[in-house]
Amino acid sequence: MGLSPFVGRFDTMRGTLTFDPRTPTNSALDITIAANSVSTNVVGRDGAHTFDQQIAREVFAAEANPDIRFVSRTITTTDPNTGLISGDLTFNGATHPATLETHFEGGRVDPLRGGYVLAFTARTIIDRSQWGARFSNPIANGTVGNDVEILISAEFVKS
Repeated sequence: MGLSPFVGRFDTMRGTLTFDPRTPTNSALDITIAANSVSTNVVGRDGAHTFDQQIAREVFAAEANPDIRFVSRTITTTDPNTGLISGDLTFNGATHPATLETHFEGGRVDPLRGGYVLAFTARTIIDRSQWGARFSNPIANGTVGNDVEILISAEFVKS
């Protein structure tokens, strides 16, 4: 326990990307994730996903703070397909700066979704303790690290 990476994901999110292809630094990103949509695929002894509920309740304080939100402040390009998106990350009732290392994966018309689609991946590492994200169980706090790597894979459909 606590030796290999612990992986989770969120199943409910929404967001907007205002994208300027000529000047990507003029773009903006606003993403909201439902904190209670965390999914770890960890099944308890009773066969239920109670660990997901514990994370939503204790780490994200989802009842009092149902949304996790990232709002960009600045975007810088590092080459034609990569850049840094700096902004404010809010969860558990606290807001702190975060920077996403972002890669543009491409774009194309997607007839199934009825429009032009842009795809991006991004990565950052945060210290969850800055946001007060802790487990009530001291064993969990000792086995789940404070540094959390966030990996994002997203597609945006032009409206």
